[in-house]
Amino acid sequence: MKTQQRIIWINCLVNGISTISTMFITACSSPPPEYFITTTYIYKNLTSETITISLFNEDNILLNEYIIYPSEEELIIIKDAGKIGLVQPFIFRNNKYGKTTNVIIDFAGNNKCLTFLEGQGILDVKSYDNFTESMYDKSNNTLIYTIDDSELNLSIPCL
Repeated sequence: MKTQQRIIWINCLVNGISTISTMFITACSSPPPEYFITTTYIYKNLTSETITISLFNEDNILLNEYIIYPSEEELIIIKDAGKIGLVQPFIFRNNKYGKTTNVIIDFAGNNKCLTFLEGQGILDVKSYDNFTESMYDKSNNTLIYTIDDSELNLSIPCL
């Protein structure tokens, strides 16, 4: 009788552990978001210089670079979980190196640069040419940032 009780006890223990493990795995895995917001960013180069937009994280690690030739534009589409609103510029969901905290725009022909820190210029949605408060009430938005001679005139020699 002891052997039979031991077998029953072990079976119950194994079943219990399996059930708890399954419940734990199911509870810990988060389902994909049901809603996505999309913000399309368009960067227009209206200068006569080729520009490079360099993205850096808080540790000054280069995350990405975009080269935009004169009279051309760069289109960047960013998606995030949510029903409505704007995705912040250069915030990518799967970026393992952290978020963009500063941006350097390099005007190649003049060796001049313009730097924006978090919440300034190109990193602030309110600085975009066509930004309106009503964009926060939509799930799909397009923001345009024009880089022209006014930015070139504000730039300083690159370090």
